Amino acid sequence: MGTRSEADIDAWLRAGRTVVTASERGARAVSAAYHRARRAEGMTAWPAPDVRDWQGFVQQEWGKRNRDARMVLNSLQEQALWAGIVREESGTAAQLEAPRQRLAAMAMDAHRLICDYAPQYLNAKLRSTWRQDAGAFSGWLTAFDELCRRQECVSAARLALELMNTLEGDRTERGGLLLAGFDRILPVQTALFRAWGPSQDAALAESAAEISFFEAADTREELAACALWCRRELTSNPGAKLLVVTQNEARQRGEIERALLRYAMPKGGAETRAPLLEFSLGVPVAQTALGRGALLILKWLTEAIAENEIDWLLSTGQLAANEQETRALTAHMRALRRHKLQCPEWTITRWMTQPSAGSLPETWTRRLIEAKRELEGQIRRAQSPMRWAELTQRAARSSR
Repeated sequence: MGTRSEADIDAWLRAGRTVVTASERGARAVSAAYHRARRAEGMTAWPAPDVRDWQGFVQQEWGKRNRDARMVLNSLQEQALWAGIVREESGTAAQLEAPRQRLAAMAMDAHRLICDYAPQYLNAKLRSTWRQDAGAFSGWLTAFDELCRRQECVSAARLALELMNTLEGDRTERGGLLLAGFDRILPVQTALFRAWGPSQDAALAESAAEISFFEAADTREELAACALWCRRELTSNPGAKLLVVTQNEARQRGEIERALLRYAMPKGGAETRAPLLEFSLGVPVAQTALGRGALLILKWLTEAIAENEIDWLLSTGQLAANEQETRALTAHMRALRRHKLQCPEWTITRWMTQPSAGSLPETWTRRLIEAKRELEGQIRRAQSPMRWAELTQRAARSSR
């Protein structure tokens, strides 16, 4: 969003009207800009702006007008329904969990695309000529509609269509909408905004007057050049927000972040701060230190883990309640190696009971044995997801 766009949006929100953005990220950016502007004016309190992303806007407005008790399915719930249909309707391959879940995800995406681009095909009669793969999906879609009807639920992909039908029969006057960040408008969005009434796009800033292309010797040099360009732009305009588009973000995130933190800091006075970075893809919980540590602890309570994984756990301090316990556990591992007792993998019982190694804190040993006993006592029983979450949380807490 350029300067003119921000000014238009700010004036719109100050008038108490609604801004709809294309994504959650856009909604956060618009809200943050509005709050910065109010603080810059010296205000200490102000009404919250009405900024909603597309999905949130549809779901909230549908909820206001919906008069039945249907539940809106989240993505996991909807995929579970599709997976059940695939299992019942497909052949032997779909009896395996991984292929069944992949087919369910593909079916859910196909359903969403129909809702966005060709909602007329939600009518089963119009799908009567579909054959082969399309015909199989048509059968799944019919089964999905019937299952949602029986269980009184609705896919989030259908809400815009249902809201559009409701709005077309509602003559109540509605406030105008300002649309921000929509680089393209889907057919379902066009139809819904038309049914809503007055709406307009936020004015865009002028296009770039100059576009340049550069070549770098390798990826590291390219990232450094990009970060230095960002620093130049932020130095000349500290309030600027820059968008960097790249390939393989998930695989290169660490390199990109290090380059930006190293080179992109604007040069200035003592108050110069590192730039605020936001990536469009998050880091999986299992790859964070806390998440990886919790998973390793739970795994170690029930099976063997690699010796280097124990070293990592000891280095993070997540395996102990305090520094004294951490030092004792580290000394125990050093003693094992000093007596040449190292092993590729260790169960927690075998690791704790090596007679030639140093002694372990009694309180730590007792906690781990109790956590292991409780987890093993429950692991063969059928448990609800909530029950498993409670058990694993308690077991991980008991290990510290």
